[in-house]
Amino acid sequence: MRVFLAILSLLWIAVGCSLILYTGRTRDFFKRLFPGVSIRRLALIPAAIGLLLLAGAFSTPGLFWLLFVLGLLALAKGAFLGFGPMSRIEELLQWWYERAGETTIRFWGIIVLLLGVAVFSCIFRC
Repeated sequence: MRVFLAILSLLWIAVGCSLILYTGRTRDFFKRLFPGVSIRRLALIPAAIGLLLLAGAFSTPGLFWLLFVLGLLALAKGAFLGFGPMSRIEELLQWWYERAGETTIRFWGIIVLLLGVAVFSCIFRC
């Protein structure tokens, strides 16, 4: 489980740095990442990551609450994408990809980067 957490935290660090440094390109990359794939099918990704984070919370006592909360949030995101109103989901995605300002995207990049660093630094130490 620690290997999964290490890979996930390194991915978060890479995405966070990319959102901070290359905001426009990263946003365009994520917009084109899954063309033609149903949002309902993509909901399985955050749901699976949420379940793995919940399992990781119980295997890493030093990070229990952080991983537990992140797992619940990922499950909630998966549930929203899987069962939420499609008009609301499309509106949210359109805002993120087209109308959100660079400052907002960079702010979320900082949050993702900090989460990745926090998880990575505690995985093998805690």
